[in-house]
Formats: sequence, C-alpha cells, structure tokens
Amino acid sequence: MHPECKYCDNPMPPGEIGGDIVCSKCGAEWADARIMVEDEEYDDDDLQDLYDNDLPDFDDDDFEEPDLGCVDCEDEIYTGHDEAGSYCESCGYRPSPISEL
Repeated sequence: MHPECKYCDNPMPPGEIGGDIVCSKCGAEWADARIMVEDEEYDDDDLQDLYDNDLPDFDDDDFEEPDLGCVDCEDEIYTGHDEAGSYCESCGYRPSPISEL
C-alpha cells in the first residue's frame, strides 16, 4: 500500500506550502486528498507482452546495406583505398569527394 492523491493520482509525497501540507502536484489539502492505494504486482509475461506490442514492426529486409558499388564499371564494391581515398580496383575509377558523401 502507498499513499496517493485522490484528485490527481499523484504517488509522490506531499509538500508544504505556507505551513499547510498539500499534494505536491495539484495542491489539494493532503488531509482530505490522501488515500491509500494497493501496490500493483506485475506478471513477467504481461510485461513481456506489453514490450513486444510496443516494438515497431520492421523486417530485416527494411534495412538495406548502402550501395558501395562502382558507378563506372558496376563492380560490387570499392576494394582499394590509399591516401587519396577510395578507388575501384577493377577499373581504377575514383569518385569525386562530393559523391562519397
């Protein structure tokens, strides 16, 4: 059991304003607003169901790998890299710095 405000369901402890003890959320006089509420017990399976229902419905197919292929010879991937940047080992093509962004 724990105390709560019956007007705003605030489970936080009361505060004091001008010498009066009041609900820390809505300001209701605590002597009138205080009720005792039964603590809830959660079943792990229920929590797991709630968690599973909140997950987005994405498939792995929704996430595609970026296309790193050569735009010149259409080789599957840039395999070379040196101080000047990436290049295609098949045809030697180097993308401009803007096209790598």
